[in-house]
Amino acid sequence: MKSSSRPLPRIFGGLFALALAFSLQITPALAADRPLNFLKPGAVDVVALLAAPPLAGSLEQQADMAAVVHARNTCSSNDLAVALEQDRGLTAFNLAPFIGDYFRAERLPKTAALFRHAQRDTSQFVAIAKTHWKRLRPSVVDTNLLIIQPDLDFSYPSGHSTAATILALILTDLMPEQAQPLLSASRDAGWHRVQLARHFPSDIQAGRVVAQALYRAMKINPTFQKEFAEAQEEIALARTPLVPALPPTAEPKTAVPVGQ
Repeated sequence: MKSSSRPLPRIFGGLFALALAFSLQITPALAADRPLNFLKPGAVDVVALLAAPPLAGSLEQQADMAAVVHARNTCSSNDLAVALEQDRGLTAFNLAPFIGDYFRAERLPKTAALFRHAQRDTSQFVAIAKTHWKRLRPSVVDTNLLIIQPDLDFSYPSGHSTAATILALILTDLMPEQAQPLLSASRDAGWHRVQLARHFPSDIQAGRVVAQALYRAMKINPTFQKEFAEAQEEIALARTPLVPALPPTAEPKTAVPVGQ
């Protein structure tokens, strides 16, 4: 299926194909070299967990692609700006800026480390699934869909959708009063990947399934529990408003009796 977008120059298409072939060989190997923080290898069998993605050329695949084309062509300028920011790097802090001014990585280093470690673990398990199914991204199937530079790894499941769900699940445990907007933000982050033609809708849904299984496994890990408790304490301190110190009360002057 072809979109109505402007086609890429032919020379770019050739360079893109070469870069894609090289990247798809090295990306899983790089991910596998990173040490795990909260999970053991094989803690979740992501291949057994997920159903296979739609078959190339099937009616289901055509419907998946049609949804990408529609999302791509109807994306608002505001959604595009957020999608591009998250494409450059998804963090808990740009996922949920509505939490408050105190919610910044530089103010919450232990909390930031918790999120970073969870995301690194998540990326390894996502890489296993991507490498198993080797589904091409929408903008690789149809390069006319490209908005920015191509993302050179496989499509199923979506790493951003998985990470966004993991981050939202951790945040909802840290801030249960914010559960609804956090979960909504994580779903929006997944859909932004469709709007950029980085992923099919079925990739996004698969990422959410993987995230829930990974988070169940993380929560029983002692290292995760320790870092989570430290993040709880750090957030509680950051949320506590500072009370300005009152000036010391002046000592009352002793009255001097008249005539002495």
